[in-house]
Amino acid sequence: MRLTALVIAATSAALVAPAAAQAHSPGTATPAAPGVSVPGGRYEHPVELKFRAERGTTVRYTLDGTTPTRDSRAHSPGRPLRITEDTNVTAVAFHGNRSSVPVSYGYLIRTREKPLARLVVMSDVHVGSHATADKKYESFFDTIGSVFPQPDAILSNGDMINDNGDGKGPDHRIVSEISRPTSHARA
Repeated sequence: MRLTALVIAATSAALVAPAAAQAHSPGTATPAAPGVSVPGGRYEHPVELKFRAERGTTVRYTLDGTTPTRDSRAHSPGRPLRITEDTNVTAVAFHGNRSSVPVSYGYLIRTREKPLARLVVMSDVHVGSHATADKKYESFFDTIGSVFPQPDAILSNGDMINDNGDGKGPDHRIVSEISRPTSHARA
């Protein structure tokens, strides 16, 4: 996954670099791509976005990820664009009949909402007897408690007993006894 991201970043840089170099070359009218005051990312509050561009250019933008045209909304310098929901902002700087390369920024706006439920999943405990399993379960519950002090549910995902088809019914009873809240009070 990391290698893929690096390849994409390198390819993107190679595609943009010639245009960026041309934009900064003396004597050309091709404007540089606009920048933004707040980088794309995940935020827990609305974002006040301002575009940075070369003097004499007009920045036009879209909010759906499509490439802006000369008919797209123009950014008013000094007036921030307020982003209040998930948005893909794409901007282009125009100067005369030339335009910069388009640049895109993604914004995820999330509130500090609380999760609906906290669910813990555990497996592979392999209960054998109270002598060996009580301490093992205590360790599992201590770990769970350090991560989620008050989970809404604990899901046992299998392999809780040592019954491999040999009909050890007592193993099932021990898991039930250990899982009851009163079992923690037992010495």
